[in-house]
Amino acid sequence: MGESLKNRYATRIEAASLVDQLVDRIRDNIVSGSFTPGARIKVKEIAEDHGVSMIPVREALARLLASRLVRAEANRGYFVASRPAPEEYAERVKARELLETSALAAGFNNIDKIDIQSLRTLNEKMRKLAAGSPDKRGILARWTRLNAEFHKILVGSLRNRYFDSIFSDLALESSMARPFADNPPPYAALIEQHQAIIDAIEASNLSSAVEELTHHINSLTNVSNECL
Repeated sequence: MGESLKNRYATRIEAASLVDQLVDRIRDNIVSGSFTPGARIKVKEIAEDHGVSMIPVREALARLLASRLVRAEANRGYFVASRPAPEEYAERVKARELLETSALAAGFNNIDKIDIQSLRTLNEKMRKLAAGSPDKRGILARWTRLNAEFHKILVGSLRNRYFDSIFSDLALESSMARPFADNPPPYAALIEQHQAIIDAIEASNLSSAVEELTHHINSLTNVSNECL
């Protein structure tokens, strides 16, 4: 590979990494409530805050459209999407249930010891995060990112990069976390549900793993209705 081609390749990698970072930071601000529903997202201000041009910021916002965390208006720019109504939230829960349980069922035999250890490590990080911070609302964005990694491993058992990409773009974990910006979710209960999923996987019990995952995904519906 020629030197100039190597440089162009490295530049593309750096640009992609930058957009990924901006996606995460904008998503965190929306989930935590720092960017309020309906607010205009100031592209120039974000670019200046991060010392970048407006191009990667726009690319990050375009990627977030699929997650319905942001919306775009012609000739006006990007805005923080409204929090989902109870009916819409229920639809997202059902979509997530179908996506995750079908992926887990189809890929169950692909799960190895490394996956199980990664699930345990992430759940322990969430346990320490919830126990170590008195600000239960302030940890929501960090919790959501760890939770997303946990569920990506379950979906990733399918070993299908196209499916992984679709699931990541939908960002259903972030979408489901939004009602809890003002009232934190039941972290302790969610951790124990994660543990039940891990235990079922380690026991090679597919039906139990799918049942526990289904229960876990649906468990926030009633709690969220109080917040929406």
